[in-house]
Amino acid sequence: MRACAARLREMTVMANSGRRITALVIAVIVFVVDRSSKSMVESRLSAYDSKTVIPGFFNIVRSDNTGVAFGMFASAHNLVLVGVSLLAVLVLAIMLWRIDRLDVLSANGLALIFGGALGMCTTGLSLGA
Repeated sequence: MRACAARLREMTVMANSGRRITALVIAVIVFVVDRSSKSMVESRLSAYDSKTVIPGFFNIVRSDNTGVAFGMFASAHNLVLVGVSLLAVLVLAIMLWRIDRLDVLSANGLALIFGGALGMCTTGLSLGA
């Protein structure tokens, strides 16, 4: 009975490791896509230029946002915004580390958010926090 319980714990640890690796891969892909797309837009468009991707439906417009969504908290110091972002990344990392408590869709969703939050932190730090 003890051997069976030990084997079950070992299988659970291995499964959680695989789920952690999957979440890490998802987060890294999102981070790389985030950074590369920002870099492409910054190098190819000047301020407030736009590029039509799908006519009448989807345009890429370069703008500078010093705050968070839609410029909220734009008057806050960049260091504060980066600090809050880093705190959010830490909370997400802890949640992903405890991946055994999450279903697959929730874990993958958190990994997507985690990769985007890392990209946001990197952008904030590069802007001179």
